[in-house]
Amino acid sequence: MKLRCALFAILAAVAPFSAGAQAGSTPRPRPVKPNFAPLNFLIGNWTCTRTSSGRAPVGTTDTVTLDPGGYWLVETETVPAHPSFPYTTTHTDEVTYDGVAKRWIDLAYTNFGSYNIDTSNGFVGHTWAWHHELYSKSAETASMTDFVLTKVNNSKTTATISLIMASGKRINGTRTCNKLHP
Repeated sequence: MKLRCALFAILAAVAPFSAGAQAGSTPRPRPVKPNFAPLNFLIGNWTCTRTSSGRAPVGTTDTVTLDPGGYWLVETETVPAHPSFPYTTTHTDEVTYDGVAKRWIDLAYTNFGSYNIDTSNGFVGHTWAWHHELYSKSAETASMTDFVLTKVNNSKTTATISLIMASGKRINGTRTCNKLHP
């Protein structure tokens, strides 16, 4: 009961100041939308092939869209079940630009609960490197290299990444994607 009375007293004392500040203040301006021009070529449907050390290639389908608000580029990749992971996986990447920090942000997650938050400075020539700031680790994976996307042309990309396993073994992965044309 004492806690409720103390909280009420604090709220009663602060409320007149916060209400007055809101009533007389100018609303915050709408955030500036990211300039997706360097990434517009990605919008559409893609077929991709993933390969990794010692495993059979896996074909995937990707769809890249711009969200209706214009603040996020959204990639949804469907990876069918395969021998090394016998479950269909949906991997979603949501990319935006942080104008304050001056960097691109990628929030990624799967239907199985894995996630990562990556940052990038954007394209350097035809290459875009994503650095993993935060990612779901497994007991087998000690670390990852940057995910490096290369724009071959407006209809083809390649990407590389390596996983360093707890055992010290390095698994190199590649992804090659070709855009489908309607």
